[in-house]
Amino acid sequence: MPGDDEQGIKPRVCVPVREHGMLLAFLWDLPSADAVLLLRAVIDNGDFEDYWAYHQQREYLRDHATRYSDELALAA
Repeated sequence: MPGDDEQGIKPRVCVPVREHGMLLAFLWDLPSADAVLLLRAVIDNGDFEDYWAYHQQREYLRDHATRYSDELALAA
């Protein structure tokens, strides 16, 4: 499951467990399992559209608004 940043190998979200060619289960790392359970609950509750709008807004604030706020102030 662990990745290697130097080689560009991303960590796996889940690993299939097989025995004699038969799929028995999946092993999930905890943060990924929590994210999948949250997403399933949001979809089952019918709140996906509201959640996705919130997620996109938070992503914009985290990745763009705070990073480029100084440049935007200089341009004005």
